[in-house]
Amino acid sequence: MLGRVLSRLGAVISASALTIGGLAPGSAALAYRSATYPAALQFSGISVSARGLGLYGTATIAGNQGVDCLEADVNPATLALSDIFEPRCDDPRISGHPVVPIEATVDKGNYIAVRVARLDSKTGHIEVGPVLGTDEDASDTRPQWVYGAGSLWLYLAAPKGSPAAGKALRVSVATGQLVQTTEVSPGLFRPVMTADSNGLYLSPAVNGGLQASPGTANAVIFHVGLGATKSDVFYRWPAGKWYGFADWMSGYGDQLWADLCQRGGPSLKCVLAGFEGTSARPDLLRPEPYFDGWAVGGPSTGFFTSLVPANEVSAPLPTTIVRIDPSTGTVHRLTTIVLPAYWGFLEPDGNPGAALYDSALYLLASSGPSDEATLYRIPVPEGK
Repeated sequence: MLGRVLSRLGAVISASALTIGGLAPGSAALAYRSATYPAALQFSGISVSARGLGLYGTATIAGNQGVDCLEADVNPATLALSDIFEPRCDDPRISGHPVVPIEATVDKGNYIAVRVARLDSKTGHIEVGPVLGTDEDASDTRPQWVYGAGSLWLYLAAPKGSPAAGKALRVSVATGQLVQTTEVSPGLFRPVMTADSNGLYLSPAVNGGLQASPGTANAVIFHVGLGATKSDVFYRWPAGKWYGFADWMSGYGDQLWADLCQRGGPSLKCVLAGFEGTSARPDLLRPEPYFDGWAVGGPSTGFFTSLVPANEVSAPLPTTIVRIDPSTGTVHRLTTIVLPAYWGFLEPDGNPGAALYDSALYLLASSGPSDEATLYRIPVPEGK
């Protein structure tokens, strides 16, 4: 059991309307299913674990004050909720990973200290390790992390005592132990990150940047190799100075994909770059439309993301969901759903509201913490 069942949730769940949406049969776009949950259940992310599909967040229900974390199992077909729990917030089972980072503010709130919580598979106890690093707590500097190839990678943009460079920390998912500390120079602020069997990759996000230093004018992707003591430049823009950003990056096995956008001129110019092994020469380099800043998937399923609406404003808008063929870069339009403005942006560690599970794409959308949340289920097409 993850924790005690919240006693007062029954009335809230029974009162919530399970709204079913979709497209008419015979439409060229894929039909989808959706469910809307009450605002009192402040779901903020989707989890995929041994328990199956779930939602996590916080709760604001009368009589249950002090509930910091909340998790609910979701029926993947009907989207109905069941088994709603109040787990410990440092319980790794919420995320579906054996180890998770735990943050705490220190030094009068100016810094964030990060530890790692690990679930002991034999005893079921949660073990919280020592402080691994401390990062400045600012709008563009705070701990970020990503999982890949049996490792949890942590990145500190402005570690205490080392303001001129960032720091990458690699933690073993199997043991929860720190196995590598690497200087990242120049330091990147709000980087997009991913990891594969060759290490950690970082690139500036649309609202990020890096500390200017010699040799980085055309640097696009930075790399921290396994066992490396210092980062290096993995990929350089082939046509002069780099003014752009990474929309998203994904690593699987020894393969890396990156959606890169270059500023300049009347519009953005974006390309999908694919790399294999340690080679910095892309096997795939194809012009692409401007995608939202998120993607889920891999080489077997393809990558799923959304197109940025042409008239994006601060209001929910019909948004086109697409699948990208990882071998050719071809974009297939799947369906259109309503998402909040800028949904998926500003999540350099990956979008917590997007996940693939059981041959379907699940997207969780809410305009704010006091609003209802809607979960969409979009079937993943075969052979596209």
